[in-house]
Amino acid sequence: MQTYELGTTTIDITPPMGTFLSGYSSRTKPSTSVYHPLRAVVSVLSDGRTRACLVSAEWLGFYDRAEEARVRIAEATGIDAGHTFLFGTHTHYGPSVRRDIDTRRKCFVDEEYVSRTLEAISKAALTASESMRPVQLSGGRGWCGFAASRRMPDGSGAVAWTPTLDAPHDHEVPVIVAKSESGELSQILFSYACHPTSGGGELNEIGGDYPGFSLDYLETVFSGCSPLFLLGCAGDQKPNAVYPDKPGFRPLEVEETKELGNRLGKAVMQVVQSDALCPIKGLLKINQRGLDLKFDPADGQTIDHSLHSSHEYIRGWAEHLASMKKQGLPWPESIPFEVQTLVIGESLALVALSGETTVEYALRLKRELGTRYENVVVLGYANHIIGYVPVQRQIPEGGYEVIGSNQHMLYPGPFAAGTEEQICEAVQECLA
Repeated sequence: MQTYELGTTTIDITPPMGTFLSGYSSRTKPSTSVYHPLRAVVSVLSDGRTRACLVSAEWLGFYDRAEEARVRIAEATGIDAGHTFLFGTHTHYGPSVRRDIDTRRKCFVDEEYVSRTLEAISKAALTASESMRPVQLSGGRGWCGFAASRRMPDGSGAVAWTPTLDAPHDHEVPVIVAKSESGELSQILFSYACHPTSGGGELNEIGGDYPGFSLDYLETVFSGCSPLFLLGCAGDQKPNAVYPDKPGFRPLEVEETKELGNRLGKAVMQVVQSDALCPIKGLLKINQRGLDLKFDPADGQTIDHSLHSSHEYIRGWAEHLASMKKQGLPWPESIPFEVQTLVIGESLALVALSGETTVEYALRLKRELGTRYENVVVLGYANHIIGYVPVQRQIPEGGYEVIGSNQHMLYPGPFAAGTEEQICEAVQECLA
């Protein structure tokens, strides 16, 4: 088997109790307690020629902090900024860190905490880089079944926010294992496509949702190992918990969320302990593409109608666009979007997309790339997250992932037709 070098560091990034949390616009009061500490896991991998840094933080994501984080890591380690992959586990019970969105939602952003944490992450990257040891890599995949689509077809061409397995979903659990030359387990990298929103918007406590509990489970089972969770394309996926007597998603108690984490941890454990892991070998290659995703701007009639919406965020969106038009200011035509890939020979293709991409991106790319690579891991929530990005099929259906989120973000409309093709073509270019 081929030998690589790997170093990994885990740090505590729990904010002070009373920190405002990010992820629910309706939640505008400070957090009341900590139900579980938050962590960041930083790993540096090298094939002797190229180094990659992977950061997984129990935040909603890095959003507009991504560039600063990459610069700090580059200054600390000498790793090219474009070779750093930044991921949020997307827990909705982590601190407000977004300068624009969270501040606009009256969620105070603790700039001192954010700066201190970014500095700690860069130091952790240096520690990981300086403590690299020879490892051999292998990959496999498992199964975990607690996710469901939240876009149930309503029979009229639209969708309802209701759990369903009749819409696309992805229960695959990709697993990458690093072991020392003596066979000692060093790290487990794993992924799943399900929104970490188990407790619903009423829960106002700091914690890592099911990914955090899955990390706990694996740390207990594999003592001395550093597990690292990366969220898949979970833009339209949630834990499949239902009410007994009405439609909709039922919020889970913390103990129920822990059980989901344990289920995912057990699925990963079974892969690690199986005989189905295949060696990963080849040179490490990293690539990037920057895209401009175009909007399909709303028309005047839609804006006028939205000014009288019963939803405050829709009224605010319409007022914002109307005010810009009145001042003669142009609406943005597009927004930058990053595609980033990490490839190891023909053994592994890891694809990182800078949005809350819906699950069909992963299903399509795994289908298209699966004939070329033994392990294909498609991830959302990477780097500077721009919000939800639906596939072409979903745009006519509407719904939160198509227009509601973009209204929250004050974008002029949904993403234009052709967005899915643009993103998938960029992935293929990165891997060419």
